[in-house]
Amino acid sequence: MEQIIDKYLKELTDVQLNKLPTKIVTEMAAPHQDENEEWRIWNPVKSQVTDIEIEEF
Repeated sequence: MEQIIDKYLKELTDVQLNKLPTKIVTEMAAPHQDENEEWRIWNPVKSQVTDIEIEEF
């Protein structure tokens, strides 16, 4: 499961679809961004959810 998610997250970031015109939570915000830019870059973070929890869902 993790490999599938990582694959698609990489595709998103490769074409810069990881940008939003809003504030990004600190844990996900890319470092060294220009505070004057409207569009903010977010980075994926490691999930706290386990495969077992997903299967149970």
